[in-house]
Amino acid sequence: VVKATVTGLLSEEATLRKNATVLVYNLCLAQVTEDSAVELASALLQCLGETVPEPEAFRSLSSLLQLMKSFTQVSGLAQAIGVDLTQYSTQSERLNTLSQQYQQL
Repeated sequence: VVKATVTGLLSEEATLRKNATVLVYNLCLAQVTEDSAVELASALLQCLGETVPEPEAFRSLSSLLQLMKSFTQVSGLAQAIGVDLTQYSTQSERLNTLSQQYQQL
């Protein structure tokens, strides 16, 4: 499931990416291994580095934050790679809140 989710997140096809953001959001509600978390986070960071629609950005950023809170290695990866979330903070209030949380981690 993790591999299919990562493939979908990195896909250029909008429908696959949208469905993958739903999958990753649900995966992050459950327990994932640290290796899976790092793989998912890497794909999420790459996905968020591009412009994605607000609902997908919300699910992706929510998932990334959950992984960062659960795994210090993911938090370190996010700091090392970095992603500019300014484009998302102006899309909606909920994305602005998540962007601020990301900056604090």
